Amino acid sequence: MSDEYEAGNKIIANLGTVKLYGKKRAQKMTRLHAEAKKGATTVTLGTELDIVKGDKLAFAPTAFAQTAGDVKTVSSYDSETGKTVLTSGLSFYHYGAEKSSADSYNGVDIRGEVVILSRNIKIEGTSEDNWGA
Repeated sequence: MSDEYEAGNKIIANLGTVKLYGKKRAQKMTRLHAEAKKGATTVTLGTELDIVKGDKLAFAPTAFAQTAGDVKTVSSYDSETGKTVLTSGLSFYHYGAEKSSADSYNGVDIRGEVVILSRNIKIEGTSEDNWGA
């Protein structure tokens, strides 16, 4: 086996382990604070999150179908109210409520989980030899 590998211009070649670390988030997960119906483009999340326009959010399924989750892009977020506008409507219904359901369900909060996926990792090359990246 040779230790040489042929590669073109402007590539990232990994022959071992690559670890990429993006923006640290104050909070990576929140709950839906109101129900979110199928087709909705506005949802209510927790407040005081560092969500910004363009962030990707994953909505965990709250039904029996394990495939009833959504990944959506944020158009706007109000950190005081939790009102979040999405660039497209939800494909599925997601349960949410203002207060935790833990007291009614033996300590389990059944409100839909929402995970902030974006970490803002950006890999930039130089424009040497007119091969911009």
